[in-house]
Amino acid sequence: MDGLETLIAYSREGLEVTAVEGGTAALPCDFQHPKDDSVFLILWFKDNLTTPIYNYDLRPGAVRKRWEDETVLGSRSVLDVSQSPAHLNLKDVKASDAGRYRCRVDFRTQPTKTTRVELRVIGERHCLMCYISNECIDKTIGHPVFRQPEEY
Repeated sequence: MDGLETLIAYSREGLEVTAVEGGTAALPCDFQHPKDDSVFLILWFKDNLTTPIYNYDLRPGAVRKRWEDETVLGSRSVLDVSQSPAHLNLKDVKASDAGRYRCRVDFRTQPTKTTRVELRVIGERHCLMCYISNECIDKTIGHPVFRQPEEY
């Protein structure tokens, strides 16, 4: 699937992001701060995990700026901080990516900020095939396509 296929909605519980399986999800993270402060650390967590799944370290002297837990995200994610809010872009979204994400931002002097995001994943379109009068009908989103059944 080409392009960014993410829908972002706001609810009482926080942000809800909907992405199509196989597409890309953009999980937002608020990292705005006063000009006299700076971001030290951006951490992403999933569901009830207490260890981060993604780490972006901007502290002075940090050896490893970016790190991701490959057991959770593989190598499918990258944090884009070129815009505000920042986005954790997740490529090739899988059904198992659905869940609750938390972005925690630590600043030099300001209090920590947390953004909560619920990722919902919509599965690929599935075809419903049925036979009518020895014809096979593939139905995808209400557009029938007629074809002859396969010979067995």
